Amino acid sequence: MSTERPHSVGVASTLFAAAAGVGALTIVVLLLCLRTLASARDNLFAVAGVSDEVVHTVDLVESDLGYQIVVAAASSLVVAALAAAVRRPWPAARVIALMSALAAGLAWACGVALSTETRTQRQLGESAAVREAYDALLPAWYPVAMSLATAATLGLLVAAAVALLRSSAAEYYRREARVLAPYVPRPDAGGPGSPRETGA
Repeated sequence: MSTERPHSVGVASTLFAAAAGVGALTIVVLLLCLRTLASARDNLFAVAGVSDEVVHTVDLVESDLGYQIVVAAASSLVVAALAAAVRRPWPAARVIALMSALAAGLAWACGVALSTETRTQRQLGESAAVREAYDALLPAWYPVAMSLATAATLGLLVAAAVALLRSSAAEYYRREARVLAPYVPRPDAGGPGSPRETGA
């Protein structure tokens, strides 16, 4: 039996694919931030000195960016897989997609939106040259780019989940589950060995 895919399922698949695309762009942004950090740290060391505090700040920023890349990559892979999986009329696809989307959204919100720029902020007591050297560890557009990426990813995941929760999507997977369900004859169906046949 052929199963026609409803519009809501196609929309959910497209939204998951778009979320994966945003994740891929976010990885590119974070790699550019790592490049900026690598070129700016030497200037910071020259201006502020190679103290434990300075080295620790640079290490924290680098660690945050690396962690964000890992989370963004893992979430993007999961969401990309969901984009393909939900198009299949598998009975469990909808439940798995909803749970995975929730997990990916939580991972993104907790792992990517770290406000790393706050680590480079210095007190007003520092000299202007030192503050500028700290600020240069990250591009000026980093906070805006990460906020936009986070809002877009979470919005796309929520919209995809809403599409999968529509009645047409639920019926799509439920109909396939009925097609795949094995036939089990009832005891009173009258087949060989049944109580009616044996006279029990």
